Amino acid sequence: MAGRSPAHGFCDDEQTRRLLRSRPPRQALAWAGACLGGPVTSARALRGGMSSAVHLVTARRPDGRRAQAVLRRYVRPDPDEPDPAAREARALRLAGAAAVPTPALLAVDPDGTQAGVPALLMSRLPGRVDWWPSDLDRWLERLAALLPRIHGTTLPPGETVPRFAPYRQENYRPPGWARYPRVWERAVEISRAPAPDLFATRHRAQPGRGSQMVALHPTA
Repeated sequence: MAGRSPAHGFCDDEQTRRLLRSRPPRQALAWAGACLGGPVTSARALRGGMSSAVHLVTARRPDGRRAQAVLRRYVRPDPDEPDPAAREARALRLAGAAAVPTPALLAVDPDGTQAGVPALLMSRLPGRVDWWPSDLDRWLERLAALLPRIHGTTLPPGETVPRFAPYRQENYRPPGWARYPRVWERAVEISRAPAPDLFATRHRAQPGRGSQMVALHPTA
């Protein structure tokens, strides 16, 4: 809409376009094709993110049928997250048990030996990125409604989830377009404060089950 700054993931500069939106290299497409059972015939960039290259790939199997999946490649190394593909794959497996819309994990190359960079292949969910909902309250309610299911998920035996750690920022000043900068400043204060002991709190609320009730944190 007029007067609005471009939404996150939709304001690519030339370097970002080349890195994230260009056709994946042959090695990555060959890996995806091998996982899907046939050569990849098309790859379309999916926008809306900035941390990895995401493409909808279509493969043609020997019987003529088409198979589609989402290929995510971690082309921007992050010292705060040295094993992004493995963590994402694990999060998808755990989130799949939470009874919320979750892509199914199809394959993962944790160290990039097959795809060229760490990568994973997952099913595609219907939908679109909507940064400017017409009904903001309803949009937020629908997001929040999923949280009890996620937080109430019981981990499989032997599984654990690392504690949440926020990403480091270049600066923590409110953006120039912020309408309520003090709200941003307060959010920063909260995010940089020591994290509450959510596991202990949940354990007291539900004795005997607290060690199993966790929040899942898939990567962005």
